[in-house]
Amino acid sequence: MEALGQYRLDAGKARTWLDAVTAAAAAADLEHPDALLRARFDEEWQASEDMHGTIAALLARAQATGVITGPLAGVFVEYETLGDLFTLQRLGFRFLLRFQDPEPVAFALVGAVTDMTLLDARGTGGQIATGVDGALHVLELAVQAGNQMLGQLARYTATPATAAPARCERGCPPDAQTRVGGILLTGHRLQCGALRLRQYVWQDAAGLAADGMAVGDLADYGAAFAETYRHGRPGVSTQIRTWDAAYQVETDVVFRDEESGQLQVRLAVPGEEVIVDIYDD
Repeated sequence: MEALGQYRLDAGKARTWLDAVTAAAAAADLEHPDALLRARFDEEWQASEDMHGTIAALLARAQATGVITGPLAGVFVEYETLGDLFTLQRLGFRFLLRFQDPEPVAFALVGAVTDMTLLDARGTGGQIATGVDGALHVLELAVQAGNQMLGQLARYTATPATAAPARCERGCPPDAQTRVGGILLTGHRLQCGALRLRQYVWQDAAGLAADGMAVGDLADYGAAFAETYRHGRPGVSTQIRTWDAAYQVETDVVFRDEESGQLQVRLAVPGEEVIVDIYDD
């Protein structure tokens, strides 16, 4: 985790920037299309009561301007509120990690829905921090959450040191193939010391994890794919990730029996593939 770095907030730069935003907002129209310029980070602005999208815009702009810096290009911390559609009551908030390349995917903290009042910083006398101090506290919370999510993903996925390399470092022929745990690997002999199955993370709308994420090797992904296909449930994502790479899963039907309803589907990413059997109930 240390080698990959963390999200960092430059508090001095943040305060100077927030003061500049506040000055610009004071001169802007209240109906300005920019949410930050509709905000007034004054003594009346309180994070937990914001209803105008200011916090989401604040966090996005802080990362775009370098007030918050992160360890990976194209990976951003985002903010969202969750609420009741019937009463329009906000039930809480959470932070997300969004991967923009090659396809936008968002990961949320497990059980990350948090009471809105925790957006507010409180001083020693119990007074709520407002204005620039309140906005700065929100940015600090975002950085903490971002680093917590990076820690989660680091535990869930393979690091560059354990991910299978594109070319074997032990000199195996590029067309060598071997099968491990039902997975066909290309580029390694069975006795190769560099032979390792990649561990992936993917989104599984029907899975048991509270955050909608699943973890495993390509055979595990294949089993989840087969289950969602058989039962017509919301499916697994077609993109799977290790810590340092993203893979688009290619799918091909290699066998179909119309009478029995049996299917065999090949799921493949560079260097690995698996055949899954799917039967109608």
